[in-house]
Amino acid sequence: MLFASTSHCFRSTDLAVALYALTRDEDADLALFALTCRVAEGVLNAIPAMAMIALLSIARQASAVTGLDAATSNALGISLLRLQGWSVIVSAPVFGVGSALYYYLFARARSVPPLLAYFGVFSSTVLVIAIPLEPLQILNGPMAFYIWLPSLLFELIFAPWLIVKGVAAPSEPLNEHDEI
Repeated sequence: MLFASTSHCFRSTDLAVALYALTRDEDADLALFALTCRVAEGVLNAIPAMAMIALLSIARQASAVTGLDAATSNALGISLLRLQGWSVIVSAPVFGVGSALYYYLFARARSVPPLLAYFGVFSSTVLVIAIPLEPLQILNGPMAFYIWLPSLLFELIFAPWLIVKGVAAPSEPLNEHDEI
């Protein structure tokens, strides 16, 4: 769990930088905002790792405490366990906004098939809208799982596309000396 949270932080940041490099020529400001969202996602995904380290520290000390200190340790431990779930509720919409912007830029630049890119925008937007509904109990049970499926499907199509096909080179504007 600890290693997975920490490595996810770096993977999301690495991916953010790569996607920024592929989209900055289309709109540098939107690409930078998307990069910022995805880096924020990486930072937010480090919170569960820090909570786990704190929880382990509390668990080691809990066997020696009694009375009010034990109750305090239990309450703190419960809060740290809940914090891990809360970080997903906060980081997933940030991930969604950043991803939707990147995929919109891919569609606008026509560097990947527009239908594929707009499916990415759709799947990311679903997360931005749906994930905050979970704590309100508007979205729960199996639906809380199913909202991730469009994003999963998109990623399973988009990643191989990027690996095999790459992105189309941005078209260079013609200057006055180029022949038509």
